[in-house]
Amino acid sequence: MKCRFTGFGIIYVRVGPCFRHDTGSLRGRLFSSAIMSDIRKLLSYSFSKGKQGGNDDKDASKKAEKRKADQRSYDKTKRKRLLKTSWLSEFDWAIYDEHENALFCRICKRFPTLRDPDSSLVKGIRENYRKETVKFHRKSIKHIKCIEHEHVLRKPHTSKIVQSAQKADEKNSPVYEKLFNTAYYVAIEGVPMTQFPKLLELQEKNGVNIGSNYRNNHACSDFIESIAENLKSVATKDFENARFISILSDGSTDKSVQEQEIVYVRYVDASGHVCTKLADIVALDHGHSQGVKAGIFKGLETVGMTEEVISNKLIGIDTDGASVNMGSKSGAVKLIIDNVKTYKGNACQNYITVVHCVAHNLELAVCDAKKDCAYLKRFEEVLKGIFHFYYYSSNKT
Repeated sequence: MKCRFTGFGIIYVRVGPCFRHDTGSLRGRLFSSAIMSDIRKLLSYSFSKGKQGGNDDKDASKKAEKRKADQRSYDKTKRKRLLKTSWLSEFDWAIYDEHENALFCRICKRFPTLRDPDSSLVKGIRENYRKETVKFHRKSIKHIKCIEHEHVLRKPHTSKIVQSAQKADEKNSPVYEKLFNTAYYVAIEGVPMTQFPKLLELQEKNGVNIGSNYRNNHACSDFIESIAENLKSVATKDFENARFISILSDGSTDKSVQEQEIVYVRYVDASGHVCTKLADIVALDHGHSQGVKAGIFKGLETVGMTEEVISNKLIGIDTDGASVNMGSKSGAVKLIIDNVKTYKGNACQNYITVVHCVAHNLELAVCDAKKDCAYLKRFEEVLKGIFHFYYYSSNKT
């Protein structure tokens, strides 16, 4: 006898030859009570096994989830992921710095103006190395831009920008030059960008061919950004070629009372001329000495100068006499010098010259001198009175 279930819960039984009569088949007929009893036992056994199997599946699922939770906890607290040397061959742009004991992206370090400063491979991975982190960096937009930029430097003729410029009409080049010059004037003189279209109209009235495109303040913003990137890339190259540098910095607050630090770099170029160029204006997270030091390093990093490069080239620091900068124990200058000394190989690190800003020193000297001279006090009051009279008076026609 064979038994099976249909989709609607109907039992279908096939009877073997021993239950046949001489006159024909017994399929589909009622069976004796003994046969039905056997079927009930078979069904009861099957249902009990199925229920037990369901409980076993639930227990197995709970155990699997517990194992996964334990594995995640172990990965976060105890497991130490080591760097595999095979990754350096698989990702040819990944390099391991033995001095800093960290994994970096070689290409992103080369282009500080394009890279993502918050990326793990830009800051450096020093523990818990994960291949997923390296793969994620490979797919990031900033990393792809750095790769494209390096490819352009190797083969300039393959650049899309170069190809587009070659296909552009030569008649448009003088027009673009005038647009860029006008945008540069707006930036240098501090003219509102909304005046850019009016300046173009004025030039057009004077007979200058300005063209019909890019005549709005948004285009002016794009022009200024492109000029700034180009000037910054030139400064970065000059700083890279300079043998020694000095840092000049000063702090102030903007209209929103946000602490800002302006950072300049002074160096001697290839022709022997002393040059001073702006590195960056950095918004400080904190106004104390640690915040000022971090802001100076952040500003220098935007022009491709890492802490290691600074330690090999720095010979002078110039700032005002505020205690947050010139403090002998915990001032920003003291912190910078201590940081430079952590890198070996710089012969000048013990001879860094610290200069108190001459203009600031002169101001302090005058302020001290006027305290004992009534004439200077009166002179200052008269000058301030004249200034306030004209500064706060209404405009005259």
